[in-house]
Amino acid sequence: MGAGNGFSMQGSGGRLARIAGAGMVVVLAACATAPERPFSVTDARTESRFGDARNTARGAELLMADDSFAPPLPDRLVAAMQEAFGKQLAGRALRIERADATMTVDGAHVQMSRASFIDRLRRFSLSGGDVPVFRDVPLNAERRVIVRFAASVDGQRFAGESVASWRGEGGDVEIANAVRAALTNLTNDARAKLR
Repeated sequence: MGAGNGFSMQGSGGRLARIAGAGMVVVLAACATAPERPFSVTDARTESRFGDARNTARGAELLMADDSFAPPLPDRLVAAMQEAFGKQLAGRALRIERADATMTVDGAHVQMSRASFIDRLRRFSLSGGDVPVFRDVPLNAERRVIVRFAASVDGQRFAGESVASWRGEGGDVEIANAVRAALTNLTNDARAKLR
């Protein structure tokens, strides 16, 4: 998606874009029970450990890049990894390489405010009268969202992505399914590689 006032979540070479000066602090959902030993989540420059003395058993704070690494995708990635592997990750470093979504309407990238996109994606909603999400496009135009996840554990890389497309307004169900499918594809790839 475009730069400036437009919202971009594109990664660069499979790695995260630069960290914003102020950054963004996001509370990541974690297991109700902390692992026996902490494992770390990094975005190349910052690190947060689950299960250590600084954090509760239910979550931790992670500094994120502003545009290419925005909620709620990374916290869902971490939660999915926790659910899929649990204590298998204890003591191992989980690195989030990519967590982004690209949106197009009839093949053209959509220009919209970053805050609006994040809010819509958080609620799995890209429609509504309060925010002009789609401007000057036919009602029946094709909307498409590509969700991509990539991560690594102790240097072992794995990834998952999924595409949602629909015509007309709405898209909540399609986007929700795309996020879930991308998470499933990532955890399946990880299962095949984390022996």
